[in-house]
Amino acid sequence: VVARDDFQGPAGAEYAVKTVGAKNIFVIQDKTSYGQGLAEAFKTAAEGLGATIAGYEGITVGEKDFNGVLNQVLSKKPDFIFFGGLYNEGGLIVKQAREKGITVPIMGGDALDSSAMVDLAGDKLVDVLYSSVSTDMTKSNKEWAEKYKEKFGKSVENYSAYAYDSMSVILSGLKKAIEDNGGKLPARDKVRDAVRATTDFDGVATKVSFDDKGDNKYAKVFIYKFEGPTYPGTMISEIEQPK
Repeated sequence: VVARDDFQGPAGAEYAVKTVGAKNIFVIQDKTSYGQGLAEAFKTAAEGLGATIAGYEGITVGEKDFNGVLNQVLSKKPDFIFFGGLYNEGGLIVKQAREKGITVPIMGGDALDSSAMVDLAGDKLVDVLYSSVSTDMTKSNKEWAEKYKEKFGKSVENYSAYAYDSMSVILSGLKKAIEDNGGKLPARDKVRDAVRATTDFDGVATKVSFDDKGDNKYAKVFIYKFEGPTYPGTMISEIEQPK
């Protein structure tokens, strides 16, 4: 019921170019399938929107010193940095970039959605953006978030509401399949078909309608921003997945 992972790159590019106004972007990626794939998707989308890619460099997972790639950033003078990779390296890149006087916005994917970013970057965690397929439930459905906290004794986590919606869609499909079968236990394929036929289901986190690929037509990518050593970041935008 959430947006496809491969939409995070294009969504990030759309926000960077159209909202931030980025024109000259430096891309860093960690050479993993996740990081490189995310960076490539961002790069392609950003170029398609008219931005120039000032540099495209890889780092190695486990590295601690990013002076080499950050010196390249300094020489290219970009107005935006995109990082495709995980928080371990992302947090250090942010910290070291700010210590070098690099003040431009830095963006990553949902792998930067971690409290470890605060531990790694500390007070250098400023003007750092990340995309996520999860909304901020305290804003989008505060009543449900409060009920969740009352029930479980902790704040709602990223995908809790989406798991709730997923199960609700399954149960709704099961109920429909039973009704269509005269109140008798339906065959598994009938339940599958009923779930796939879900249209305009109102969940607590998202509306749900599946397309012919099984993707939710109402899924979005959300943009968050760190403006200091506090987790999570603040949700500042939402971008609809292409239908």
